[in-house]
Amino acid sequence: MKELSKKIAYIKGMMEGMSLDQNSGEAKVLAQMLDVLDAMNDEICELVDAHNELVDQVDDIDEDLSELEEDFYDDEDDDDEDDDDDFFFDDDEDDFCICPECGEDFYFEEAINDDGDLVCPNCNAPIPLECDMDCDCCGCDCEEVDDED
Repeated sequence: MKELSKKIAYIKGMMEGMSLDQNSGEAKVLAQMLDVLDAMNDEICELVDAHNELVDQVDDIDEDLSELEEDFYDDEDDDDEDDDDDFFFDDDEDDFCICPECGEDFYFEEAINDDGDLVCPNCNAPIPLECDMDCDCCGCDCEEVDDED
């Protein structure tokens, strides 16, 4: 910014060195243009100062956030090494269903309660499981393989 100030001062000196009639239209226009350049330089200097302050503030915030992330995530990583497996849901259509009561989408893994029953996680309605087999174990007519034989 100092270079811009120096250039404006140089142009002012050149204008003063020229023997222009201060009452002529050209001299008045040049004087106004130099005033505008001076004002623009002042505004640019203020903007640069404000920008530098914001950069410093963002750097401070970034450092603080990095410290918080280290504190938070480092503690969490030490607890369980295989946390990523707990949140993996396969996008196959077999793992996904729609509640017949409320119409909301959910994954089967979300809907299995402690008793092993399938319950909608949104409205708590029991979800009937349809068996494609014909076995006696669930009330259908499939041929159940008996392990006792």
